[in-house]
Amino acid sequence: MSEKPVDGGMVGPTFAAIIGRQFKNLRHSDRFWYETPDERIGFTPAQINELKKITLSRILCDNTHIPHIQKDVFKVPSQWNRVLDCRSAAIPVLNLSLWKENVFVVS
Repeated sequence: MSEKPVDGGMVGPTFAAIIGRQFKNLRHSDRFWYETPDERIGFTPAQINELKKITLSRILCDNTHIPHIQKDVFKVPSQWNRVLDCRSAAIPVLNLSLWKENVFVVS
């Protein structure tokens, strides 16, 4: 509370470091974290890249009946955060073909 906030933050450098370390430790100790390098329980690198493209605006478009939304739903619509049609290419869609398993039919 007595430190000046870090640039773009609400807490000072000490608490920012504590929070950052805590999230890092949580991520690396969770064997089911989606970025785990173990592909037996995680995702492939291509799947992770695809997941990183998805935004909350895409999730809201896909799961509600709204036709338009701003790209960054955490910020009010503005000149830099325009309201877009949910079908716009600016709001990427998840390519589910990366999760399709190859099934071989033996006759």
